Amino acid sequence: MTKADIALQKAKSQGRNCFTEYACSEDEVQGRRENMVVVEQVQRALRENRLAFAFQPVVDARDGRPIYHECLIRMIQPDGEVVAAARFMPAVEELGIVRHLDRRVLDLAVRELADYPEAHLTINVSGLTATDLGWRRNAVALLRNNPKIATRLIVEITETAGLEDIEESCRFVATLRDLGCRVALDDFGAGYTSFRHLKMLAVDMVKIDGSFVRDIAKNPDNRVFVRTLLDLARNFNLDTVAECVETAEDARILAGEGVQLLQGYYFGRPSLERPWSKAETARRERERRPQTRAS
Repeated sequence: MTKADIALQKAKSQGRNCFTEYACSEDEVQGRRENMVVVEQVQRALRENRLAFAFQPVVDARDGRPIYHECLIRMIQPDGEVVAAARFMPAVEELGIVRHLDRRVLDLAVRELADYPEAHLTINVSGLTATDLGWRRNAVALLRNNPKIATRLIVEITETAGLEDIEESCRFVATLRDLGCRVALDDFGAGYTSFRHLKMLAVDMVKIDGSFVRDIAKNPDNRVFVRTLLDLARNFNLDTVAECVETAEDARILAGEGVQLLQGYYFGRPSLERPWSKAETARRERERRPQTRAS
């Protein structure tokens, strides 16, 4: 299937109404071998429970107060090295095990929410998972009888993935919203979302693509794009998030334009440490202490 997809992409690049015979170059063979090594490492990490979350805050644009945290998957190597998703996700997606990874991400997020009642989290799923009936069934099994967990979970799908199979994506969104979760459309503006598509998908929020956010203070074109996207979101009463916010000036401009939530290195880098763990530990410690009555 991977070889067929490579041939298909080559045919598309040459224009419509044509075909291309698959031919693998030496570079592609080497790249595939390297990807196989990476995928084997990920599969071993799945078996040995060596996948973990790095948490990045998403804050209120008005006062910088954290509203929820995005869960970014990390692979912990046997020697303790922490491997970012960018180093293994392309291979995982190309060789077709992304569904297994996304199921583990959901399991980890539900466990985190169950253990820490004050946590509010968002997770990302791939385009393949957005049309995966098995993932949806797993979500129903985990969340149907746990509304207090479901209401604290946001699931993000990319704009391009949501538009590839619009009908299946609509069923995906409807299932999650019925469970009590919220759904966000990631990379908003990078695809070709229309009024009709937004109405059909019925998501709760949109995340403005980082390419429009970076250097918005210095790039007037980006400011125009952000205004246009915000107008589109307001027409559907959607919450808005701007990612890749890196400076105080960018944050100020975005808040002034009406973006509700901000995310980026300016507010915090992804961290394996749970932001709420210290407060939760203190609370549990207080609960374990013997109560004394006033005389």
